[in-house]
Amino acid sequence: METVHLCQILDFARRFYDAVFVDLSGELERFAVEVMSASKRIFLVVTPELASIHTAREKLRYLNKIGLEDRVEIVLNRSQKRMVVNKDNVEELLRRPILLQFPNDYQRVNLL
Repeated sequence: METVHLCQILDFARRFYDAVFVDLSGELERFAVEVMSASKRIFLVVTPELASIHTAREKLRYLNKIGLEDRVEIVLNRSQKRMVVNKDNVEELLRRPILLQFPNDYQRVNLL
């Protein structure tokens, strides 16, 4: 997507809505960085798997490097009561508090 087109869409949405959420791929493409730079808050979604946590750490390093880390909030997805890596571990590994935590509930998701 061309950055100019994305900016036009976001400008349009901002005129009509109090909040605009953009679900990015997770890759740090140029347009994604530009969207995050124009955002008040960035929600980084992580799961309790080590690969996901490692990827989140790398993204946090990059966002820190470009001056955006202070906007990042951590969302823990697919959490369970008996996780090998629990919420406290994730917070320790990422060196950031978890803002929101969503349970792992495949049965409910499949009903929708």
